[in-house]
Amino acid sequence: MAKRPAKPRQLSALAKRRLDLEAVSLQPDAANLPMQQDIEVAREGQTREGRKVDTNLARRHNAFSALKIGMAHGAYDAARRFEMDLLTRHGCADRGRSLERVDCTAGPTTDKVIAAGQRVEDIQDRIPPRDFWLLCELIVPPIDRGTWRDHVQFICGEKHSEGQAACVRSACINLRDAYTAIERRTAA
Repeated sequence: MAKRPAKPRQLSALAKRRLDLEAVSLQPDAANLPMQQDIEVAREGQTREGRKVDTNLARRHNAFSALKIGMAHGAYDAARRFEMDLLTRHGCADRGRSLERVDCTAGPTTDKVIAAGQRVEDIQDRIPPRDFWLLCELIVPPIDRGTWRDHVQFICGEKHSEGQAACVRSACINLRDAYTAIERRTAA
């Protein structure tokens, strides 16, 4: 009598997570650490955001990407624009062609950093101080408090996940409106 082939074992969620992290060259032992829970791994052949993934990739979810679906029109784009301005102000995200500075050293150009700093200051003048603090803390946290929800709880005092999401979405709507006001001022 022939033996029945054994059913393949179902992998536990932790074992699957370990394999996913290892596939994108991250430490598999970190699968159960709280700081690694917001990393989304997409394996080759899977579908992500309606598109087929060509290679294994990992992306850390931040507040903006986690809440993108429920945000008001234009709020997500404003958050990403502010993120780019804030990072450029810090000299971290100059993605343009590298320009040579007067002293012939590589690095972000001074004009781009100054312009980004001016845009950040314009935003700071147009949104409530708590919203500005929250957005800055979510993008460039001075202290690692854990996940983005931990940062929101520290700044807003909100313990419920729905309330934390509402705080971030509200700040992004105010940010969108501030960018709109700045664009109207410069167009006039």
